[in-house]
Amino acid sequence: MLTDPKAIAIISHARQKNVAQANRSSRDFERIFADFFAGHDFTGERIVDLGPGQWDFGRMVAERGGRCEGVDNDPAVLELGTYLGMTVHDANLRTFDPTPFAGQLDGLFCKFAVNAFWHKNDADRAAFTASLDRMLTPQGWGWVAPWNGRPKEGVDDDAARRILAAQRDAFAAVGWTAYELTETQAQDYGMGGRVENHPLFIRGLELADGPRLSRAM
Repeated sequence: MLTDPKAIAIISHARQKNVAQANRSSRDFERIFADFFAGHDFTGERIVDLGPGQWDFGRMVAERGGRCEGVDNDPAVLELGTYLGMTVHDANLRTFDPTPFAGQLDGLFCKFAVNAFWHKNDADRAAFTASLDRMLTPQGWGWVAPWNGRPKEGVDDDAARRILAAQRDAFAAVGWTAYELTETQAQDYGMGGRVENHPLFIRGLELADGPRLSRAM
């Protein structure tokens, strides 16, 4: 949770109401850290957070010796990142080109900021997913939990199922493991709401002592 009055004033102008909330809890990020990063050494790591919001993840990384950068196009989110001493990249995640980061990152984090339905077709979806993977060094890790809210028009149930399956296939094709969170897990990690599913895609993280996750089928 943000406590600095200036930080709170900056983020109060965020476009999304939940991001602008002054009293927004960080418990969901604390649970994510406890379940997935408890034993992780962030020292010296360069990490990018897609859609950093109030920079909860970035602040926790910095406290543990890492360096987190953020990609967003909300002026308030970018201003907050700059105020907190983070490196910011101004880009719309619907059209974001990960190419400049290729092979540079030790970690990639994204909670509820990319969407399977944003892509024109399966080829575009696969290309975008592969470009995310290429941001990482060979030993890099990834944690991506998409926000798969379906458009109000133009996508029927059969098309939605096919698109979600194509998203899973795209991550699997570049070596990521696909999980399906339960409703309770999604709520605990701050990813509830009206979405088609609760996927989590992971690369390079040891989950032996983490939560019990079900592989996506």
